Amino acid sequence: MNPLEISFISLANYFAYMVISRKVIRDSSCPVRRSKTLVMVALIIMSISMGFIAMSPIGEYSFIIGLIVSILFTYFLYGLDLWNTLLVFIVTNMILFASGYISILVTRFLSGNDGLYFKDWLLAQQTNIFLLFLIYRYLPINILMKFKIHRKRLIYG
Repeated sequence: MNPLEISFISLANYFAYMVISRKVIRDSSCPVRRSKTLVMVALIIMSISMGFIAMSPIGEYSFIIGLIVSILFTYFLYGLDLWNTLLVFIVTNMILFASGYISILVTRFLSGNDGLYFKDWLLAQQTNIFLLFLIYRYLPINILMKFKIHRKRLIYG
């Protein structure tokens, strides 16, 4: 894929990350500290940069760079402390990885292709957006943060 296609897919992934992470911290007294315009500009810049990083000589490390960028994005967007930032990051990525895996399986089944081409990735993104909408609408994932904030621990023992 070329950098523009990778940037487009990265934009969809970062947008999904932002939406699900907002659901994770909803009702947990963690307001979004940044304006929507600034957040959208940051999403576009991160997506374009990830597209070019993926095609650069350090492209094999683009996944790790993307994870670090996501952690920093969460930290600066919500203004949480490090522990809560990591918790939001882990919970959000577990949800995104699960829905992404399901959408890729569905796309591979529907397309019949061995590899995923850009048009297949677009279909996978559409499937993923539908799954994430269902998760956002019907799954109470914000209970984890409420529990963590009120009880100060996730695991008792």
